[in-house]
Amino acid sequence: MIVDMRKLSCAELTKLGFEDFAGLTMWLSGYYNSSIRNTVVDLVEFAGAAKKVKDSCQANPRATVMSTSERALGIKMPR
Repeated sequence: MIVDMRKLSCAELTKLGFEDFAGLTMWLSGYYNSSIRNTVVDLVEFAGAAKKVKDSCQANPRATVMSTSERALGIKMPR
């Protein structure tokens, strides 16, 4: 599977199986953490963030995953 993360919708994310969901949320974590040069992974915090994104996506399936992640987790990315 090839995914353009900028275009991935919440509806698409919530339909994924566990392995694909885990892979994409791990990618998101790396993407956002690299922007602040964070090299530490707290697996408990990661699991909570992934659940928060999934819950937010279920509530707003037409949004993109990246915009939902940024809103749900309070992330400010440079444009």
